[in-house]
Amino acid sequence: MEKTKTATVKEKFKSGSLFVLNVVLFAALLLFIVSWTFHEIRAKGEQPEQTGLNIVGGVPNTKTIHIEVLNGCGVNRLALNLTNYLRTNQEFDVVDFTDYDRFDIPETLVIDRVSMDMKRAKKVGQFAGISSRNIFPQISDARNADVTIIIGTDYQNLKAFQ
Repeated sequence: MEKTKTATVKEKFKSGSLFVLNVVLFAALLLFIVSWTFHEIRAKGEQPEQTGLNIVGGVPNTKTIHIEVLNGCGVNRLALNLTNYLRTNQEFDVVDFTDYDRFDIPETLVIDRVSMDMKRAKKVGQFAGISSRNIFPQISDARNADVTIIIGTDYQNLKAFQ
């Protein structure tokens, strides 16, 4: 009878130790997977998915149009000046302004990056005084903007420069 009690105690101890060992191994595996995932995301330079929502007064604002302004004619400070003009409209958020990769763009262009109906681009174009014939869609998830404006050599015709 003594052997049965001893064997039972040993079996209980073994099964308890096995359970603890399994929990520790599972936690270590989970920690490895999580850290590896974060490392891979950081290594690829990926950003967390953006919702496209702006927070205004603690309330999500889905009507804000995110705009990228590119200087396509090479005249100094045009992108900055147009950015300042666009920011006078509370519905617009200029998320980036810089030089375009070329400086030979003859007419200012407005590109809708999110929708074929071009509602956002048309609204921005109308506010800036850009001809509707220079507004077109080019869907792109790679941009942080809903609309891209490329300033051309006709910039004097824009409302911001009159």
